[in-house]
Amino acid sequence: MFEASVGGGIPIIRPLNSCLTADEIEEITGIVNGTTNYMMTEMSEKGADFDEVLKDAQAKGLCRERSDSRY
Repeated sequence: MFEASVGGGIPIIRPLNSCLTADEIEEITGIVNGTTNYMMTEMSEKGADFDEVLKDAQAKGLCRERSDSRY
């Protein structure tokens, strides 16, 4: 199980599990952001590795290369 936040920082998975104890949650999906969604889809559906997909996304203009001023 992965934990994440949605709606401006509201945790969702743990409360759903504890409030819906009679139900079995099989899947929760969502879009992280366009670039991550593209990359994860490529890795999942095509079996491509991270570095390959990252370079492809950068070549398509979906994400920029790391900028030292941002990190």
